[in-house]
This record gives sequence, C-alpha cells and structure tokens, in this order.
Amino acid sequence: MAIPPPDADDIRALIALSRQRIVSFGFCLGKRPGTAVMVMHRDRDASVMARKARQLGETPRLAFGFLSTRGRVVTLTCENTPPPRIAKHVKKFLMGLGLKVKVTLAAQGSAEAPDEADEADPAETTKPVPRDGDWAKLREAVESAARRTIEETPAIGDKLTAALAIADRKARSGDRRGAARALRQIVQAFGLN
Repeated sequence: MAIPPPDADDIRALIALSRQRIVSFGFCLGKRPGTAVMVMHRDRDASVMARKARQLGETPRLAFGFLSTRGRVVTLTCENTPPPRIAKHVKKFLMGLGLKVKVTLAAQGSAEAPDEADEADPAETTKPVPRDGDWAKLREAVESAARRTIEETPAIGDKLTAALAIADRKARSGDRRGAARALRQIVQAFGLN
C-alpha cells in the first residue's frame, strides 16, 4: 500500500495531533532550500517514513524518527544521525507552511542536544529529569528545611506553603523537571539550608 505524497494540510493536521500523541516523521533535505520533503504518519513506523521521504526527496540527507509538540515547541527524536542543523531546516520548512514553531532536536534517549536545539535554554537541557525517588527525597529535604524556617520566621509561612504547593502541582502533572526547578528556586528565594 503506497503512502500518498504529503500536502500542507496533512502536515498541519499531524503537527496538531502530535500535541496529543507521538507521530513518526521522515525529513529529506533538498538541493535548494525550498525543495525539502517531510512525511508524517500517526501509525506507521519511522523507518517507513524514512523510505518514503528518501523516495520523494532529492538528496540522501535524511532525518527520521518521532515528533511531538508541546505548546509551540516541536521536538524531533531522531532514530538516525541527523544532518547538521536539521532543527533549523525543519523550522524553515514548517514556517513555509505557515506554522510558527520552535524546533528542538532530542537524542534517542530523549535528552535534548543543546547544539542542535533551536533557541533552547542551555540550563534546562543539561539538567537530568528527576526520577520519582529523587523527587521524593528532594521534596522531603526542602519540606523539612521549610518547617525549620517557618518556626524561626512565621511571617513567611503562607508564602512558603504556597510555593511548595506550586511545586507539588507541577510534580502531579508529570513535569518533574519543572517541579525540581521550583524547589531549587524556593531554596534560593527563602534561604533554606
């Protein structure tokens, strides 16, 4: 069964779908900037997308893998070694379709590669995502320091409790990195030891 060539509406729809689930993609660079080819599919494997992109494209320079979107940030997780500056090329391709998004390139293990990220925050990409056990230890340590600080200075108790609630909310929503960042900010802002 042949995969039909992609059109702009299909790619826009699949980018919108990638906000809810991961889709596979294949991206082949062209000889000229306007001749790049991107194919995407919700169910097919990334290797199938690679073959299709290579058939439709003009050059062997190819990236394929999985694509996800969070807000206005499109994250490419490549299964192969992508060509240099692939995030920039994909961003230009999507801009040509009328999509104003930021594109980042993630390694196979889902850790962002800072040299390939398009305007990514280097401080955010180098910190590992805390695991559940690490989060619990960090949260417990900050809470015990917060209790000591509240006993010494009761006036900041409400603010400190509200800040801890924000970190807990982020952790419950699955954003462990954001929750850990919030805890570090609490420690710095309130001078917890």
